[in-house]
Amino acid sequence: NQISILIVDDDFAKISSIIKQIREVFSETLAITQASSVQEAIENIRQKEFHLLITDFQMPLRNNEAPDNSGGLILLKNLYRKKTEAIMPLYIVGLTQHVELKNMYDGVWKVWHYDSASDEWRKKIRDLIHHITLVRYRVLAEKKETLFLEGPTDKRIIEFTLKLYFGDKASNLNLETINYGGGASWVERQL
Repeated sequence: NQISILIVDDDFAKISSIIKQIREVFSETLAITQASSVQEAIENIRQKEFHLLITDFQMPLRNNEAPDNSGGLILLKNLYRKKTEAIMPLYIVGLTQHVELKNMYDGVWKVWHYDSASDEWRKKIRDLIHHITLVRYRVLAEKKETLFLEGPTDKRIIEFTLKLYFGDKASNLNLETINYGGGASWVERQL
């Protein structure tokens, strides 16, 4: 039930500053993982679901390599490739010291300027994590698995079977179907 955060940066002083800020506000409910390269970040994202990814943009592609200005962009692009097999984080935030890099990344991701002397990024991270705690509990409470079925006859059979063998747990599953022919292609489209 912890909120999981992955911080990707090769600047350990910056990582420490971010972790310190997060822990000051949300110490008991967080699991924080660190990665210092694109490769290490992807390995983590393949193995575990993260609620929040905080990434620098200038970072090495592999451990023990020099930082690359497009490291963050390469990481983000890799997240969206099927072959990467990434478990997509719910929220992605870029946190960079380089204002010129901040302006290059415009899209679905938030990009904030990191300045160790500034409180602006601290407030934004605090507010985002607070938002994630609120949303996460609602998503967990409302989450229902959906089973797509070819037609109404299949739906009646599955409903009967679930009630017979699983009783009250059957209400945790949502059964979806259409009331006319062509159900197999409809199921395929839904999936």
